[in-house]
Amino acid sequence: MERVLLEIEKVESLLSSVDSTFRESEEVSRLEHLFLAKCTIAVYLSFLDIILNATLPLATEVQYWQSLLDNRSWRLFYILQTSPYRLFTLTRSVVVSTREHIDSLIGTTTQEADRKTHILQLLQYFPTFLQRHLISQPVSFPVAIQYEITHHRKQLQRLREYQAECLGLLAEQGLDLDPEHFEDSITEQAEKFVQEQISKTVCLMERVLEKASKDTRHLTDPQQQKVPSRHAARSLTVLGNLQGVSTLNLEDTLIHLKRLIKVEIPRYVHKTESQARHFHRPSWLTRIWIPALIGYFGMKYGIQYVSEHRADLDQMLEEAWDTARRFVTDWVWEPSMRIMAIIRHTDDQGSLQMLGNESLKSDIDSLERMVLAFGKDHYQLGAGDLQVLSQAVHNGDISMVMRAYEQELKTPLKGAVAGNLVQTLLIQIQKTKVDVEVAMAALDKLLKANELNFAFLAVGPSLLLLWAVSSQAKSVWQRMAGRNLGVISIQMKNSLRRVERLLNLAMRAKKGKVPYRTQGLILCEVHLLRTFAARLTRNEGLRDKVMEDLREIEESSLTVHQRLRTTKRMYRTYGFLGLHQY
Repeated sequence: MERVLLEIEKVESLLSSVDSTFRESEEVSRLEHLFLAKCTIAVYLSFLDIILNATLPLATEVQYWQSLLDNRSWRLFYILQTSPYRLFTLTRSVVVSTREHIDSLIGTTTQEADRKTHILQLLQYFPTFLQRHLISQPVSFPVAIQYEITHHRKQLQRLREYQAECLGLLAEQGLDLDPEHFEDSITEQAEKFVQEQISKTVCLMERVLEKASKDTRHLTDPQQQKVPSRHAARSLTVLGNLQGVSTLNLEDTLIHLKRLIKVEIPRYVHKTESQARHFHRPSWLTRIWIPALIGYFGMKYGIQYVSEHRADLDQMLEEAWDTARRFVTDWVWEPSMRIMAIIRHTDDQGSLQMLGNESLKSDIDSLERMVLAFGKDHYQLGAGDLQVLSQAVHNGDISMVMRAYEQELKTPLKGAVAGNLVQTLLIQIQKTKVDVEVAMAALDKLLKANELNFAFLAVGPSLLLLWAVSSQAKSVWQRMAGRNLGVISIQMKNSLRRVERLLNLAMRAKKGKVPYRTQGLILCEVHLLRTFAARLTRNEGLRDKVMEDLREIEESSLTVHQRLRTTKRMYRTYGFLGLHQY
């Protein structure tokens, strides 16, 4: 509004420097008309914005006191926070009261002995005074604290509702201009309508400011609590009757606007802030002294412990780092690289194969040569018979050797010394070795076929552990940063519930017209919803869609049923506002 004030003063200085004949021209008259409309609109919108923004801290403070009422632990913490101030106030009041009694006794007593006697009697009566006036009160201390919190919340709520009613009155009865009123071909009748609208708006702002300065004191003054807020509200709605308001000329309008900018609006802001400050939460020093004290002693003993166990902590950190590094290297990175090697068939070193590729072949060839030599030496087999015997050995058949072995067993000593018993035994040992290697080769094939499955089973638990740790860390970070969509959804659902409740109550209004207070509270809640929606993502136009729906809710030209349908559409459309989300 400072910029508007500078423009008004500049125009006044220009008007004072020109003659009256120049101002009577049609072009200058049209420019005056546009300038007045621009200044009035700027002051009007700035005033609405001031009232609207003033309700945000009130809503925050109301929520603070409500949280204390809902949570016993927070209420106990509030008592501990404010205990030093309460003890100081109690001590000061006791000292002042005692001093007043002593001064009154000293002033009424002339003799020194009587003064000492009265003072001693007063000191002896002091414990009885404390017992009667402090300890034996009919109201307990927790109940008194709860009453204090409730009183603060109610006073702030009354202030917020009154400001909301002022906002609703100004929004409904304020400027009602269309773009065609500012076209070049504006008629004299349209110009007169604009002048009337400007005069009514200026008069309405002055009435609201004057009435609000009086009613705000009645709303928060303990000595004025018998004045009902409904009476103040009814008197405020009378201000909306602007019939018979005289049309102001250019000079009068500028004077009124300057007075609004310089005096009325700043005085209103100062009064409302000073009145609401009495019921705000305790100061930051009162709220922070307990965490600061705990943090101080915690840091003190923490630093002392670290300095005394520096070597042990260094070793623990080093071991923790080495454990984490080895875990990632041995159980995540290397198994993952092995999986890639298995898929690409390049994993020769890490294969699960227990038997070499050439070992079984060499043992079978050795067995074949041993059997063929035995058949050739003892049975004088020809080339054809040797070929058949070779094929039988490849198929695992050494029955010829077994028959010779059975024959030698009949005379074991002779066969061992001069016979073929030892040779047949060695052939059977080689055959057993070949059978074992064949079984191992079959097992190698089974392991090779499932090698990829074993690799995934080896790296699976490690990857699952890393995913769980990273997900938990991300969730904690989002909660600490306040960017979790769940927090925004809870706040928006609470505010949207209040909007829907106000619209339901507005359906009982006569002639379907929403009361000024209800409309103002809806505007305040929608403004609060906009602050929450500003933290939403822009993906798929989510934020723009929410803003568009909020504009429909605050639009007073729509019926209550249409606005209620908009709130229900928001519940259906946006998943984070669904009733199943928590």
